Formats: sequence, structure tokens, C-alpha cells
Amino acid sequence: MSAALSYERVKEHLLALTLNAAHDQLDNVLEAGQKQAHTPVEIIDELLLRERDTRFQRRIKTNLRLSNIATPKTLEDFDFEAQPQVPKKVIDELTTLRFVHSGENVLLLGPPGVGKSHLAIGLGIKAIQAGHRVYFLTLHDLVAKAKNARRGWTTFHAP
Repeated sequence: MSAALSYERVKEHLLALTLNAAHDQLDNVLEAGQKQAHTPVEIIDELLLRERDTRFQRRIKTNLRLSNIATPKTLEDFDFEAQPQVPKKVIDELTTLRFVHSGENVLLLGPPGVGKSHLAIGLGIKAIQAGHRVYFLTLHDLVAKAKNARRGWTTFHAP
């Protein structure tokens, strides 16, 4: 089989398998592989790596959009010097996301203006970047949703 025919079949297979990023980057990867004298397996590895990375970035973007985080804030942007009562060591421990893997909850309590929402959003973004799904809402919003759900339940089942 000719190289041109094989090339076209590879492009068709990539599209049929919905490996769109690999399809779009095939020429670049093949060209770079030729210049650097990579083996066929190294070229395939690079192509699949790019596909995986593209999918992961798309998943992060989607999960961020679905997270209900209105204004993304990072932990790196949090000013611990302006809020000395916030224990940086504890926040650093939370950034490991060990609490997620252990199935534990984190409650951020404090007076208004301390940065609880900023910290919660920052932790949520860290979790999203690690591949987790996140949904952000304040306690006020949670209580309002619970009240609305309870009203709807009572109204729906009333005789």
C-alpha cells in the first residue's frame, strides 16, 4: 500500500474514532517525527499524548463552566498577609485534595470579608484541574434551594 493511501486511511480512522485533536495535529507530529528521526511508536505516542491532553483541557473547561463558579479565583491570588487569621498551613494541606479522596467535607467559617468564598473557589478550581467535578454554592444559596425544593415537594404531594 502506498504511503499516500496509508496517510489518508489514518486520517479517516482518526476521524471515525473521534480522535479530532490527533487528526488535526497529525501533519505536525509526522513532520516533527521525521525531522527528529523518531520511531513509529514514538510518533504514535506523541499523537495520542496530544489527543489526551486536548481532551483533558476540554474536560477542565467544561467542568469549570458547569461548576457554578461565577468569578474564578485562584489560591495563588489569595493575600494571606492581608488575612493573617487564615491559617496558610491548613489551606496548603487542603490543596493536596486529600479531603476529596478521603470523602471528607471542608467547612470554611468566619466573619464576612475574610475570603471564605475566594478560598472555596480556589480549592474548587484546584479540584477541577485535578479532574474532579465541582459545584459551588454558598450556604445561603443551599438553604434557598432546600426551601424551594421542600415547597415544591409539599405542594406537589398535597391532597
